[in-house]
Amino acid sequence: MAEQSEELDCDPIEALATVAKQAQANNDLTLAASIYKELAGYCAAKLRPVEDINMAEPEGIRVTIVDA
Repeated sequence: MAEQSEELDCDPIEALATVAKQAQANNDLTLAASIYKELAGYCAAKLRPVEDINMAEPEGIRVTIVDA
């Protein structure tokens, strides 16, 4: 895929960024946000929840109401 993109002189990430910028300039924020959201996946790893098996169950919450 990278070789084909290079042969065609096409950078899909750059093209998407260009479209997103144009959409934002035209106040099409739904399209811009959608594209930026897609591009963000290539810039930063998605965080996944981690279960801590050593974490004890919370005992509960004590609430004390004081009249001032």
